[in-house]
Amino acid sequence: MLNLMRHWWNQSIHQHKAMISDSQVKLQNRLRRKLFAGVVRKIHVHALKCCLSQLQTISRSLCTGVYSKTTGLPCFHKLLEIEEANGTLTPQDFHAHWWTTYQDAPRAPAPIILEPETIASRRQERRRSKKARKQGAG
Repeated sequence: MLNLMRHWWNQSIHQHKAMISDSQVKLQNRLRRKLFAGVVRKIHVHALKCCLSQLQTISRSLCTGVYSKTTGLPCFHKLLEIEEANGTLTPQDFHAHWWTTYQDAPRAPAPIILEPETIASRRQERRRSKKARKQGAG
């Protein structure tokens, strides 16, 4: 049974590595632009295709930042700005989720978790009020 599980795990790992290498190696002609020169083989191909589709949509509305916050990809406005300046995207323009090698991806520091405040129960409040009345009367 253990050998069967080991075989299954090895197959799963092999398939995962093949998917990652495919996403790094397969470079379509549409992605051979100066805009993507700095992120090819560092950012997943699907993310780059999403950026291409963003560039093809002509949206002159104001940038709210919602698209970048929800997808982790640069918005139409940023892509257009970089392309008009004849610049290139950097891996830092993408969320760490889209990086093909997670070891190189920037990581945000873990938030400091504080102890929660204790909420006094009604019973404790009644005891305090009784104690205060006794001390005030005596």
